[in-house]
Amino acid sequence: MSKAPWIVFDGGEGSGKSTQAKMLAEVVERAGFPCLRTREPGGTFKAEKIRTLLTESQDELWDPVSELFLHVAARREHVMKLILPAINQGKWVVCDRFNPSTIAYQAFGGGLSPHYVWSIIHAAIGGIHPDMVIWLDVDVKTGLNRAHARMDTNHYETQGEAYHERVRSGYQHYRKAYPNYVFYCDSSDRNPDELHRDIVNMVNTRFGQQLKALGSKKS
Repeated sequence: MSKAPWIVFDGGEGSGKSTQAKMLAEVVERAGFPCLRTREPGGTFKAEKIRTLLTESQDELWDPVSELFLHVAARREHVMKLILPAINQGKWVVCDRFNPSTIAYQAFGGGLSPHYVWSIIHAAIGGIHPDMVIWLDVDVKTGLNRAHARMDTNHYETQGEAYHERVRSGYQHYRKAYPNYVFYCDSSDRNPDELHRDIVNMVNTRFGQQLKALGSKKS
């Protein structure tokens, strides 16, 4: 059985990651491929418990190192218990956030050394990485306005613009470090359907597929 693609959507608050991940997973399933759509932190029962600790503790923020270890603990659980088994079963995996978020938020946003953050990630999951990262870039003001409009603000979204500018620079750093599998999409002023069509074209080119974007006529 050939290895199925593992695709990650990543980006700052309000970038449209979750929407685009859902749309792509629907296209993959419509094409007849089994597909796991998942998220970080989360995916498994234990990792979802960690997610709750990380996102709902707004009154007392975690120490940056403690926060890093929680994220990475959730990631190991997620990768070992859910993602790798799915890939081994021939399923496509479409994931909302992965390593780029940890570099962007915990290193650049939180002030930890990128080298240190990478060392902790590597200790947990080694050199495991997705086949394709789609970075949805959005200017900070636009992204925060979108996030706040959802009315379910987490503690990352309550940080100031300077914090989120650092996070954005972290994604830029990640893209420069891994140009062969990080693909850039500007989502600041794009219609979700238009952006979706571009993403499907990128995925088709990357993996030699003929997926049809939502709304396209079936052949």
